[in-house]
Amino acid sequence: MSASPGFDLFVLNRLRNRSFVASGDLKIQHAVGVMCRRVLSAFTLAAVVAACTSIPAARPAPVPLQCNSKLELPEAVTRARIVLVGESHGTNEMPRAFVDIACHFLKERGAVSIGVEMPQADQALIDTYLASSGKPDDRRALLRSPHWSRPIPQQDGRASDAMLQVIDWVRVQRQAGRAAHLFAFDDETRAGDSRSRDERMAANVVAVVTTRVARLPHEATVLLGGVSRMAKQTPAGRNQRPMGSYLADGELFAHGVVALLLADRGGTAWQVRNGHAAVYEFGKCHQPAVGAVYRATDPAFVRAFAHVMDGFDGFIDVGCITVSVPAASIATK
Repeated sequence: MSASPGFDLFVLNRLRNRSFVASGDLKIQHAVGVMCRRVLSAFTLAAVVAACTSIPAARPAPVPLQCNSKLELPEAVTRARIVLVGESHGTNEMPRAFVDIACHFLKERGAVSIGVEMPQADQALIDTYLASSGKPDDRRALLRSPHWSRPIPQQDGRASDAMLQVIDWVRVQRQAGRAAHLFAFDDETRAGDSRSRDERMAANVVAVVTTRVARLPHEATVLLGGVSRMAKQTPAGRNQRPMGSYLADGELFAHGVVALLLADRGGTAWQVRNGHAAVYEFGKCHQPAVGAVYRATDPAFVRAFAHVMDGFDGFIDVGCITVSVPAASIATK
């Protein structure tokens, strides 16, 4: 059995402090030499191990952000402070196009804040999910709120699986260390507030953007909501001002608000009609012949209007649409 390095060191010190009567005693000299080499070897190995374990493991190089390279946004859009994106709820393609837009700003500016038409009261649940690993239990915790868990016949498409994927995209970006933020801006409360729902929603957006722009002046804000909410002007024949118009007319974001309409070529969506939610068809899905303005090979076609039309500066063609069912109907299976 060999002695421990601590014991060897004790013996070595005792030997070094002795006054040898016979300096030529080879046995003692040999013992001291062997002990020295043993102790030095032990401590050298320990030092090497300690040095190796104290060096932090090298982090893998961050994976470059991959965005839809075929989505080319006009300069007026890329320079905007706030981009309003109007959608028809309950599809797969429109939230996906919205993520493409958000991805563009995250890649070009390094920071993006995403606003979604969900209850502001759910923000704490959203933040918890964004900080999670996205496991099934994490999703179920998010989907327990009334917004996601209301009876399926009352779901209007804002709580679709595609919308859950938008939140999850932000979670993944944050996990990768990117400056992606998501907030809910809807406000259904009415008690004691004479403002319209759209005006309250606009005030919620202003509060968030004002706070964040002070820390991240280069950050873009991209909002997704129903077409009737996102228009920056009140469309003809409508009496109530949309949320987008309050933002466009505000002094804080003057000349910095752009509104884009997500257009489709027909298909299916999960929406509410006559108080009942279900899968509805919006015309037969069609693809124009090759050579037409819209090409079947284009995943997203962007066109800017010469002037604001029905409250929008331009549109993005998302192609044929397919239904995205309520997220709760999938999570409970």
